[in-house]
Amino acid sequence: MIPVTHPVPPLTAVDAPNLKRLNFLLLCDFMPGSASTIIDHVMGLKEFSRHSIQIFNSRGDVSTLLELDRFDGVIIHYSLVACMDTYIGPNLRAAICRFKGLKAAFIQDEYRWINDTMAAFRQLGIHILFSVVPQEIMDEYYPQDRLPNVVRETVLTGYVPGELLDRKVPRLEDRSIDVGYRARKVPDWLGSFAQEKWLIAGRFEADAAPYGLTCDMSTREEDRIYGENWVDFLANCKAVLGAPKVAPAFATSQARFSATWINIWPVIHRRALKRCAIFISRMRTIASFLPSSRRDASRRPRYEH
Repeated sequence: MIPVTHPVPPLTAVDAPNLKRLNFLLLCDFMPGSASTIIDHVMGLKEFSRHSIQIFNSRGDVSTLLELDRFDGVIIHYSLVACMDTYIGPNLRAAICRFKGLKAAFIQDEYRWINDTMAAFRQLGIHILFSVVPQEIMDEYYPQDRLPNVVRETVLTGYVPGELLDRKVPRLEDRSIDVGYRARKVPDWLGSFAQEKWLIAGRFEADAAPYGLTCDMSTREEDRIYGENWVDFLANCKAVLGAPKVAPAFATSQARFSATWINIWPVIHRRALKRCAIFISRMRTIASFLPSSRRDASRRPRYEH
């Protein structure tokens, strides 16, 4: 459990990074083979900021000799999970807590560990939070009493890299795939909306077959596509499927937990019924191999003497 410390002091105009070009350290999980969206986001911050951004692949822990005071500010990227020591180790966490400069954090996948994440942000003393949560429901996700004096800004999950703007792609009529799609199967606790992201693939393919559409869809991990191969895949599709965004399954109160459970229950219910049907079918198969005398005996009532 991450301890909750005192709230950070409010930002003032003097603290705001608009007086000079500042030097920031960007902490992130930035390894070769990372998802292109992470690489593009990290490099975009460095390339398009008017401030100096130093990228530091900091996943795990660092030496106790790390000096953050040489920087004006520290930014925690969404590729690091703030509430987990496997991403921000004890030494790094302590260094961030001691740091007196500006501290900001980007976050995504905000349905996970919401209470622990807010506790981590308070412990670290985050001043600015860049979230993908719309402003109209920001107070529900991040109540001001849980993150006092924290500036909460809404940003997008990703942005179009500049090199794609002038990329040459096949003409629509030259593309071999009519409809393409990739997704992954997600845990039941994310609810029925999340299940639609992978169920839509099978249902669409079945409906598309009578029309002779060429589809390339998969929800298997081994069929996922990354990097340049993903861009080439999209460029070879005449259309792609879109699924509704996942309904937020966060639980910061009993009422929200109840609402989340209502969303999750239909999925669990269907799968439980399916497993029960499989179990009953197996029991019937086993019973068919029993001698008739044993099957008859199993049906007779037993009486206590």
